[in-house]
Amino acid sequence: MTNDCCVQLAEFEFLLDGVKVGTPSVSNPSGSNPNGETPDLAVDGSLTTKWLDFNQGPLVFDFGSATTVDGYRWSTANDATERDPVRWILEGSDDETNWDLVDERLDGNFPTPSARFTYTPVLELNSAPAVQSFTVDRSLISAGVPVTLSWQVDPGTTGLSINQGVGSMTGVTTNGVGSILLDPGPSVTTVYEITATHANGDSTAQLVVTVTNMPVIHELLATPVIVGPGESSTLSWEVYNADSLELDGVAVTGDFLAKTLAASQTFTLTAINTNGVVTREVSVTVVEPGVPVINEFMANNDGDLVVDEDGEDSDWIEIYNPSGAVADLGGYFLTDDAGDLTKWAFPEGTLGVDGYLLVWASGKDRSVAGSEMHTNFSLKSGGEYLALVKPD
Repeated sequence: MTNDCCVQLAEFEFLLDGVKVGTPSVSNPSGSNPNGETPDLAVDGSLTTKWLDFNQGPLVFDFGSATTVDGYRWSTANDATERDPVRWILEGSDDETNWDLVDERLDGNFPTPSARFTYTPVLELNSAPAVQSFTVDRSLISAGVPVTLSWQVDPGTTGLSINQGVGSMTGVTTNGVGSILLDPGPSVTTVYEITATHANGDSTAQLVVTVTNMPVIHELLATPVIVGPGESSTLSWEVYNADSLELDGVAVTGDFLAKTLAASQTFTLTAINTNGVVTREVSVTVVEPGVPVINEFMANNDGDLVVDEDGEDSDWIEIYNPSGAVADLGGYFLTDDAGDLTKWAFPEGTLGVDGYLLVWASGKDRSVAGSEMHTNFSLKSGGEYLALVKPD
């Protein structure tokens, strides 16, 4: 979408050989449809009505039985162009629980027609499904260090292989997901290509594992990254091809070290061999007693692990009190808008030492102490501003 407000469209059509296929029933879970602009109006055959959702929730089409389509299109509605879809994902399911990717338009804003009451071009679905992901856990290594290749492909893939002598991956792929450990890893910089065979053709994706004779700091972690004054954090590292290591200029051995902190600090790990020097930094934040922080958030909750009190897979924000004093939440705010720092206020209440609080970013705006809390905004999976604002 191009705005924080809402999404609209006048009509949505599924096509087969250019002809509209049926009229499915439509729902809009967790949607907010003011003025009667409900999801059924997206398939009522009229460009003068529309579906409008202020929560930007999913639009779910139910044909009642398996239906074959090879394309789709949708029409702009009457209102502001900022409400028109510009990025989206289309998925299909035969049980409304397990969903497979059918089409996605996420790489850039779609050239949605600026004219009102106008259909997009037909978006065809008959090309081979793309390899959805192909990744490696270590993209920069010393020669021979093990690497793990992982992938996600369309579950309908009939054949799957990786070049460089890795071979067929069909037997280690379940529901389109798989991985393989290469031990030893490559001895020289290597380009790996995965090929997925499907009824509509082949799709490929590539990744590069770079081999270097320099030291490699694969990982430098601080656990935890937020502490109270006088508390400790353990620094740990995974380093290859290094003759010596220094932490902030002081020689270290082993692969971890505990540090007690009075103030926030950034640590620098230096790995050295005869070919050169490599550094990596990690920061630990020391918070005031009684000051909570955002510990974690989910901007694209699929409901596999947690749903809200309404049974909906709303986005969420986890608040944590890492300090040695109880946090008073009165006067704190959550916001997704740098221009509105008091967008959603916490109710009066406290959060204990090392305590956690889950706040749903659902747009439902509920702030009753002792009950589930819901902000008046939701999160965008593509990234946005998010802040926990102190009373001062």
